Amino acid sequence: MPDIDEIKKTWTMPDEWTICMKEKSMEVFDSSDDMVAKALNQISVIEALQQHIEAKESAVAYQLLMATLKKPVDA
Repeated sequence: MPDIDEIKKTWTMPDEWTICMKEKSMEVFDSSDDMVAKALNQISVIEALQQHIEAKESAVAYQLLMATLKKPVDA
């Protein structure tokens, strides 16, 4: 990731700042305990995407079922 490497070269996190690891995210706080940044971890992003895909697939399956019930297919 060239962008992250460039950030590492040009910026260093102040010593007073803290990083808090949560179950699904990482949070960075400044010396006043104000949140500076928050990022979801990769597993959380993957889980959220998978849930979204499954919900969309379920919605499409429901629509197909309803269409079939309205217009039965002759066997």
